[in-house]
Amino acid sequence: MPATSAFAAPADNSEAIGQLIDTNLLKQDLLDAVKSTAGDISDPGPNQKKLALGGIELPLISNGTNNGLLDLGSVGLLSSYAAAPNAQTAKAAAGVLGENGIIKIGSGTSPYDNATIDLTRLLTGLGVSGLSNKVLDEFELSLGAVASTASKSNGKITSDYKLADAELNIGSPLVANLTKTLGKSVNGIGSTLNTAVGTKGVLGSAVNALNVNVNVLGLVKLKTSDVSIGINGLDKALDVVVKDVLQGTVKDKNGLVKIDLKTGDINVDLAKLVKNNPKTGDLNGLAPNTEVLTAATISKITDGVAQALGTVVADLNTALKKALNSVELVITVKANAKALLLAKVNGDVVIKSTLGGLAGVKGAAAPKATTTLTVKVLGIKLSVGKIVEPILNAVLKLVKAPAGLLLNDVLGSVEPTLTKVVNPVLKTLDPVLEKVISKALKVTINEQKNPKATDNESFTVSAVTVTLLPNANTSNTAKVSLATSTVRAKDNASK
Repeated sequence: MPATSAFAAPADNSEAIGQLIDTNLLKQDLLDAVKSTAGDISDPGPNQKKLALGGIELPLISNGTNNGLLDLGSVGLLSSYAAAPNAQTAKAAAGVLGENGIIKIGSGTSPYDNATIDLTRLLTGLGVSGLSNKVLDEFELSLGAVASTASKSNGKITSDYKLADAELNIGSPLVANLTKTLGKSVNGIGSTLNTAVGTKGVLGSAVNALNVNVNVLGLVKLKTSDVSIGINGLDKALDVVVKDVLQGTVKDKNGLVKIDLKTGDINVDLAKLVKNNPKTGDLNGLAPNTEVLTAATISKITDGVAQALGTVVADLNTALKKALNSVELVITVKANAKALLLAKVNGDVVIKSTLGGLAGVKGAAAPKATTTLTVKVLGIKLSVGKIVEPILNAVLKLVKAPAGLLLNDVLGSVEPTLTKVVNPVLKTLDPVLEKVISKALKVTINEQKNPKATDNESFTVSAVTVTLLPNANTSNTAKVSLATSTVRAKDNASK
């Protein structure tokens, strides 16, 4: 490949170009502003240009008037570097650089804000069946700090690149609405329990059948009258479930996909796609011309979305079980007692328990009973336990079976009910997402051109290249390369 630099003088034997942005979407004067060049005869350098690019945007179509496709945000102070000290030596670099074109990106968290390529405007033109702004309404590629370097010395070519991170950020109203629908399902469980303790409910009917007559040592006669049952803390417990599960974040087991259930935002960590160990993914050290979004990796993304949303069902199931064990059922039994030589004494026997406790579930706390009755015979206070215990036993005998059935019905219905809500979302979202990603862009990391360049040929490396609408039938496909380094030099002094 012959050298193509517009800056190379005819007499130059070697040249170097460090270019932060290389794209067919910018006019030449803007491209010149983000590059450094050198030629061994015309200008050997080293030349280093520091560029403060906060807020610069690149147009989708290079007419200079429309909104930007690439927003560089506040990526910090970036540089381009070029040096061609002699005919056999050339070095170029671009991106986050130190002195002499040395890559400055470390392995820790980058201090620079990510650049973003907003692909939302492409969605309507992709021709994807089932795609609407109710399914996806935001689609962007986020790229961390980038840098590349290339050199040729005495015929030997070396190169390196760094890319701090790369993510897809996708907005889905469909997922955001899932929270509302699942919330209604949770509230439906609350309605089921409230109905159960009503007069005609399974527990209400059971306790209303209570009829206890107690004779304590022939001294006290006690009879039950009105019985009521209620639930304390149900609304609060279910609100906690909604807040903790449905307004939180879920992810797949590999950390590839993270979903904010409240907003419907889907985040895909592309680093997890391109390393052997997906849990410790890294975008650096990849083979030349690594394609990130292949059919296989896009399938991993949709699988990750399904797995992440699938955890919602399991998390809700667990949270609801915990909630049912935290709410308190209160059974109040009106009782009246008649003691020898005393007038009639009225009071309540109050039984408090969880649903599991009433059902006799193993490990559940046993129901507890208290009373406001105080009975004395001839000045002697009788043990309340002798009065409370028969009532407690009679109540538990009546409610154990219906409480067990209610508990099994409620908990048994949770997973199927929630699954019926989640599955249609996945059925709609997965195929749309797969087609959108494959049609909208291609991401190439460590893109290299002519790696075996000899003598008068140039070698180029870009940290990352994004091709828009890669399958479009057009010769003017939009491409954006970040941190591009190009070198050309003689293989030896005799040539």
